[in-house]
Amino acid sequence: MRLYLMLCLFGYSLAVLAGPGPFGMEIDKSKFSDINKQYVLSFTHDVDVEKTTYSSYRLDSKNLKLKGLHNSTLYFEKKSGTLKCVVLDIDTRRYTEIEAALNKKYRAIDEKNIPLKDKYAIFEQEGTIIKLDAPVLSNQMRLIYINKIIYNTLRQQKAEASKQEQQDDTSVL
Repeated sequence: MRLYLMLCLFGYSLAVLAGPGPFGMEIDKSKFSDINKQYVLSFTHDVDVEKTTYSSYRLDSKNLKLKGLHNSTLYFEKKSGTLKCVVLDIDTRRYTEIEAALNKKYRAIDEKNIPLKDKYAIFEQEGTIIKLDAPVLSNQMRLIYINKIIYNTLRQQKAEASKQEQQDDTSVL
C-alpha cells in the first residue's frame, strides 16, 4: 500500500512539474528530434520574428486524440530545435469544455466571453501563454501554446503595425 501511495505521489509530482503544452509536447523543453520520433511532421515554412527564425511543421491531426481537432502546427526555433509554439484548430462547439479544462490546469489572466461576440481566454504558466480564441462567425477556434517572450513580441509588432496603419489612414485625409 505504501509503495502504491508513493508511486501515485511521484506520478502526480511529475505531472505538476511538467511544463505547459498539449499531448506531452512542452513549450521551451521539447525538441524537434524527440517529437519527430513520435509523430510524422511535414515542414511548411520558416518564420522570422525579430532576429530568430522558427520552422513551422504540420502534424497530422489524425495521430492526435482530441475530438474536433482540424489542424495542428508546431513551431520550433530553427537554431536549437526547441518547441516554441503549438497551434491547434478545433471545432468551436468545444469552447466551454476546453476553457473549463484549461481553467483547472493554468492561471487565467484575461477573458472575454460575451454572447454573439468573439470570445477568448488567456492563461499563463511557467513562461508560456495559452490562448483559446473563438471568432463568433467561425466553426473553428484556435488553441495556442506559445513562449511568453515571443507572444509579447508579436503583440507589440501587431500594435505598432496597427498604429502605423492608423497614421497612414489619417495622412490621406
